[in-house]
Amino acid sequence: EKLEILRKQFGIKVTETMEEEVEEMSHICMYYEQEGKKAGLTEGMLIGEKRGMQIGKILTQTANVERLMKKQLSMQEAFDLLEIEEDMQEKIIKRITNDEKSTNEIKH
Repeated sequence: EKLEILRKQFGIKVTETMEEEVEEMSHICMYYEQEGKKAGLTEGMLIGEKRGMQIGKILTQTANVERLMKKQLSMQEAFDLLEIEEDMQEKIIKRITNDEKSTNEIKH
């Protein structure tokens, strides 16, 4: 296709050597495209795996806090007992309050 453009639009005589070089360049481009896709896929999988682990940790800690709250501990007491860091506490609070909102919406 590119060779036809050279021939027809620009009137360039395309030699066999040029055809071979264009073919080789096409293969090189395809190789780098494939390598880029592989690298992107690998990076995406690692990001997804890390995100999944973070979500799993949040869900586990939320369940632990909820169990302790059912045993009459306050949320803060549960955080202290489980030694949950402040940034995780914020995520758990959001999760619990969102769950409570959802439950209340279902009841009404």
